[in-house]
Amino acid sequence: MQKADGAGYEVWPLRFEIDDKGRLWQVISTSIYTRRFDFIRELLQNGIDASLGHIYLSDEATVEGDMPRLWNLDDYNPFVVVTYSELRKELEVIDNGIGMDKRDLQAFLFRVAESGFRSRPAKRDRQFPSIAKFGVGFVACLTRAERITISTRSRSYEQQPQEETDNGRRVSLRTRSSDAYSELHECPFGTRVCLQLREGFPESQIATYIQRTFMYPSVPIMYIDEDKITGLVKYGVEKFGLSLDSPTEALRGNPTSWGRVPESPKELIEWINLVWGAVRAQEEKSTRTYANRTAKEFDQLYFLIDREDVNGELSSTPSVVELDDKLQVVRVRKLNKRYGRNVEGVRILWVPVRVFEPDLGIDWVSFHGMLLRDGMIKASVLNYTVHIGPSSDRTVWMDRDEWEAGHFADMWADAENGELDLYERMERRHDAARGIKEREDDVSEITMMPEGFSVSDPEASDSRLLVSCLPYLRGGISALKITGPYDELVDALRATDNSVFQDGIHLPLSAWWIAPIGACKARCNFTGAARLELNVARTMVDESPTLLRGWLEEIGSVIIERVIESVASAIEKLNCEFSVSPLITGRHEAKGNSFLEHALEQLGRRYPEDEK
Repeated sequence: MQKADGAGYEVWPLRFEIDDKGRLWQVISTSIYTRRFDFIRELLQNGIDASLGHIYLSDEATVEGDMPRLWNLDDYNPFVVVTYSELRKELEVIDNGIGMDKRDLQAFLFRVAESGFRSRPAKRDRQFPSIAKFGVGFVACLTRAERITISTRSRSYEQQPQEETDNGRRVSLRTRSSDAYSELHECPFGTRVCLQLREGFPESQIATYIQRTFMYPSVPIMYIDEDKITGLVKYGVEKFGLSLDSPTEALRGNPTSWGRVPESPKELIEWINLVWGAVRAQEEKSTRTYANRTAKEFDQLYFLIDREDVNGELSSTPSVVELDDKLQVVRVRKLNKRYGRNVEGVRILWVPVRVFEPDLGIDWVSFHGMLLRDGMIKASVLNYTVHIGPSSDRTVWMDRDEWEAGHFADMWADAENGELDLYERMERRHDAARGIKEREDDVSEITMMPEGFSVSDPEASDSRLLVSCLPYLRGGISALKITGPYDELVDALRATDNSVFQDGIHLPLSAWWIAPIGACKARCNFTGAARLELNVARTMVDESPTLLRGWLEEIGSVIIERVIESVASAIEKLNCEFSVSPLITGRHEAKGNSFLEHALEQLGRRYPEDEK
């Protein structure tokens, strides 16, 4: 803007910069990254980006679709490793990815709201799907670390040549200082970020957080308990005189007897197991008091979260669970073909759905349970049992409207008016002669819920007990011969817990909100174009109505259409009537849930004839 001649104001360039005390970093780090382990998630996301970035920028790599875990570069095994020492309060995140040179460090690492991959020249027909979208992830480390050391070596690419004689660089800073110190330092390709934490955390908490937060990552993630692996090596050297070096030292590029840096998680695991096996072999030969110490103190040295899809225990065939009058499972059968007769009685139909769209970045698995009575879909069914004697019952299935209309009373009146058979009358007289009181009638209502089925007393508002979304309801299995297909279905349902992952990172979202059809149990992972917009800290879904509607129309609709198609096909095989409206759940849970409200709104628009 140019100042007009004679104007009485001044033009001041507006810049938001870090002041000499780093106060802007402090504001961002304490207001955005408020959760305890945000910094770990951010470092892992950066490591995944760096590893995928190497594939993306390599001419010989195969980069197709919006599912990066399917990308491939021959002779390259991407990985991210986390090591943690509770004793030293030290956490490291190491990747073998793209690395950084001096320009990268200056341009991207210490500049807020900048993203390296988005500013690099793109040689592909699609933009790099960077997870670290806002470029402020490094700031999260400032909330937890006293000192940060970065060792990195950049790979060279045609569009961004490597600096001459730059075989690596190390940057060190104290988080309370306004300066960082950089020097040449030879290291392996990739990046190693080491944090000296202000506060030490129990090792179990770090390990549990990583296991719960990351699943189906685009790059394998390996976790190593540094104290245990260091202790194991020391134990082997001091007690048995073994010549051992820690594999994690080789991973850092330090001189070791291994002679090189491990090239994959598989190789790193092999080296760790070799160390463990060597020490264990010496223990087995020893009769000293410390025998078997390896198995007791140095177990669970590591775990690996590999890149895989969410298919899990999915079966492609629907299952029909048949119930008796006591709500016991009497049969579980695969719905391989059309039923040859009308479906009578009460059944639960479980329909598996698989949506795998690499071009869109959708990886979805779900099971949808439906309650059927006499060939019709029901939101709920009541089980009314009249107890005539200690072993004689009369059971009737009815809908809630029949219950409210008093049909159960007609049934009891029929029994009192002498319509009981001779055996039932004799049993009553026998009980009366022995002073046995008549049992109270049982009434149970089975209701299709968003995540399962419930069994409750319809007259008691506070007695609802949600039963897990497994095929049984009450009373277990009445026939041992069905345990095979029963267990298979149970295992599959347990594997789908309505978790939502994005880029392999858990989101605080329930998968059934996306497809509230029947009793839904799902798992999914979204990448690329299928991603949900998140807040700056990437911990919550952005609830902007425009963004939610757009995502549900473009991505959610793909999942919904596949679900409806699969459910309709299964119900047709059962010779049952099909309509979408009775299958929609979650209407009572939608209040205050923006995502679910928009999902139900979309279903209403898509199937208006079912919403009357």
